[in-house]
Amino acid sequence: MKSFRELEKAIAAGEEAFNAFILKEIENDEQFLRRRFLVRKNKQLTVLNYLIYKHQKGLGNPHMQKHIKMLLDFGAPFNSDCSIHLLLRLQKFELFSLFMPSSEEVASEIIQKINFDNTDIEGRTLLSRAIDTKHPDVIRRLLKNNFPIDVNKPSRFDIETQFAEIQPLHQAVVNDFPHAIYYLLENGAILDSPCGELDETPILLSARLGKIKSLEVLLAATAGKNHLDLEATNNQFDRPIDLLCKRLEEKKNPQEALCGIAMLLCHGAKAPREEKFRDLLIKNRFALIDEVKKYKNKTGNSVAKFVRACHDKNNPLHDIMYANTWFHALWRYSCLQWIWHLFGLPCDEAFLIEKLVYDGPDSIEPIVATEFTPLDSIEITRTTQSRENSCLLYQSNECAEALSLEERTHFTQDERKFSEFVWRYSHTCGFFKAPWSTMYRKLTLGACTDIEEVREYSEKQVNATTTTRTIINAMDGRTPSVHDDLLGTRMHY
Repeated sequence: MKSFRELEKAIAAGEEAFNAFILKEIENDEQFLRRRFLVRKNKQLTVLNYLIYKHQKGLGNPHMQKHIKMLLDFGAPFNSDCSIHLLLRLQKFELFSLFMPSSEEVASEIIQKINFDNTDIEGRTLLSRAIDTKHPDVIRRLLKNNFPIDVNKPSRFDIETQFAEIQPLHQAVVNDFPHAIYYLLENGAILDSPCGELDETPILLSARLGKIKSLEVLLAATAGKNHLDLEATNNQFDRPIDLLCKRLEEKKNPQEALCGIAMLLCHGAKAPREEKFRDLLIKNRFALIDEVKKYKNKTGNSVAKFVRACHDKNNPLHDIMYANTWFHALWRYSCLQWIWHLFGLPCDEAFLIEKLVYDGPDSIEPIVATEFTPLDSIEITRTTQSRENSCLLYQSNECAEALSLEERTHFTQDERKFSEFVWRYSHTCGFFKAPWSTMYRKLTLGACTDIEEVREYSEKQVNATTTTRTIINAMDGRTPSVHDDLLGTRMHY
């Protein structure tokens, strides 16, 4: 064959004519399938790559699957000219199965020949090309079958006239490709490798770029394994939560930024260090509580670390969420607060925080699959974890006892009892809160965040007729039946 015109004539003559043409050329030249032919000035291609370029899907377009399959059956080489890289770059996914069969065919002869870590002319690995496609099935076939792939091998990228080497996990974060992140982590991708001018780990990169789905999968896939450093900093000493606060401050998708902040706090990240960011969270604290609630309901993830940080009087998050400034105190104890309630606007963040733990007799940690997470494997894992958490609520667990309180992902009985008390107190007070009540002040200021503190207050003789004493007696089973209807009864405060 002198040029691709001869090949085009064979294609036009039909599959049998094409097959005969290829056989004849191979008989005449054993290196035929390895040779490169001029396709245009300064551009040479093998027959296989020429057909990959020629293939088009859709009615009336040239379909080359059968022709490519014939070449592969004849032993056409595809590693040296990176044919699989090419079809992925061209987004011709229907050809991918010719080289990479389904999981039932992973032992096929063609797979044994694939050089998975080969790089194309642009310095990109096969895995890098697969990540660029953002196609779940492509990345799944590559990473779920234990192929010999180096999941940490960097690829070369041209960034603003400069070349940079980027690892697959960082690339998946930039592309916001959750499936790739999950399967890379499952295959041993390194979590703390720095990348770029800012020396960013994947979690820092996801926070700076606002890739919230990527952040969610990074947190979920590593939960309980202690591999992900939530306090890692870049070379400008910014942590993930600081970077998300910057996005919130600059109003770059502020709701997504709050969602990311909520996720980090739920997994135990510390509050921002800068006062301007803490003030920013104070202004957005109701929206933040709402994002924590959404995250809990969508994913079944425990919010215990967030609630405990709010309860801890030595934790900066305590002052952020209870907002104990003179302005907030003046408003909180103003008799005009009923106007705020009248329009259905949120108030009394202390009660909202405790609703995350207990929101009525039927409340329980949710057992739901999330739409936010696109991976069935993560959804199944989380559903299982949530079910286990629910079963552990009122049972002793030797393994759980061995953990410190901060490490436990389910609430203790005392924590749930305190939240139940707050829920009962709120409903007993009804629509109009009593800002003159000592217990109300203690709760809303965050001065009382523990059931033992409530008991200590209620047991004082001067508080014998208070709402607090009545509710505690009811919870401990020491109250006559006349007090069963606590929700509709008005009492002394």
